[in-house]
Amino acid sequence: MRRSLVAGTVAAVVALVVALAAVAGVLAVTDDGDDDDALPEPEVELTFEAEDAEDPDEGLIGGEVTGTRAPDVSIPLLDGGSTTLAELAGGRPMVVNFFANWCVPCREELPAFQAVHERYGDQIAFVGISVQESPDAARALLEETGVTFPAGRDPSGDLSLRFEVVNMPSTFLLAADGTIVDSASGALTEGQLLSRIQEHLLP
Repeated sequence: MRRSLVAGTVAAVVALVVALAAVAGVLAVTDDGDDDDALPEPEVELTFEAEDAEDPDEGLIGGEVTGTRAPDVSIPLLDGGSTTLAELAGGRPMVVNFFANWCVPCREELPAFQAVHERYGDQIAFVGISVQESPDAARALLEETGVTFPAGRDPSGDLSLRFEVVNMPSTFLLAADGTIVDSASGALTEGQLLSRIQEHLLP
């Protein structure tokens, strides 16, 4: 009986050794250093095109703000002092543009905004809002792009949150009574801005 028990134990040990060797062999064959064979190829490839983010009709606006009144809050001006959007508008329609120095599309569109501003003169108020950056950074961008219309600061990001901005740049068109009548996310060309102004702000 002892001989049978010993034989059985030996057989079990041998079987275990064989099993471990088999597993080790499988691992050795699988891990051959070729990363291409280690993971299966994905069946679906997702891509994001840059032009999608720059389409002002399909850009990201955090919520539907069209039809609501613009926030009546105090805004620090880049050149000192503070004001409100209503005071800056002075009873006129207004274009409000949120920008930042680090934002490449902002840098690309600001000259177009300046050109439209010069075209309409005092008929439409323009204001730029520098979001969460130093006054020096904002001034440098405005000087570089030739912007002369008033610029305010949003150092905490609170104003952009009130407008539900989630993408830079973002532009809002306000009627003379302060109602937001149009919004665009992403850079606008001069032609696009003119078209929106003529559709929403001019009689």
